[in-house]
Amino acid sequence: MIGSLNLSFPVRVSVSGNYQISFKLIGAGGEDLGLINASRSLNIGTNTITANVATPAFLTSDGPYQGISLLVFGGGNSARLDLLGMTPAFSRWQFYPRVTGDLNGDGAVDAADNSLMTTFRGQRALAPGDRRDLNRDGIIDLRDARELQRLSCTVSTCQVNP
Repeated sequence: MIGSLNLSFPVRVSVSGNYQISFKLIGAGGEDLGLINASRSLNIGTNTITANVATPAFLTSDGPYQGISLLVFGGGNSARLDLLGMTPAFSRWQFYPRVTGDLNGDGAVDAADNSLMTTFRGQRALAPGDRRDLNRDGIIDLRDARELQRLSCTVSTCQVNP
């Protein structure tokens, strides 16, 4: 499963110094996944900016994910770029869950998750990882549904993954 995404992109500056960098991350359907902010010391020339992004929004939004509205300011200058770039087409099912078995992202493992599991029965699991394939046999089937029932919990009793 995917725990986070490492995003990298070049930024060219003509004056060395401290810069503020921000961009918005959106999902395939235009969902707002959050604003990414960073402060970096940049040297004259091209600098590679790397950001590790882990957000619960990945659990409810498919990719490809796009970085948009890049803003870089500092050193008495600023620059803006509308489209920063795009990731491959990851599925929300490939991301490490906050609660194992919580397929709809509400913090509980309950009837709603069982209903979702039923709609995917018989499908092959995605690679890398697929949080619907609870027994890791490569197929989403009745055995996964049984495991989901075993994991049943309410918001206040569910064990949160590290």
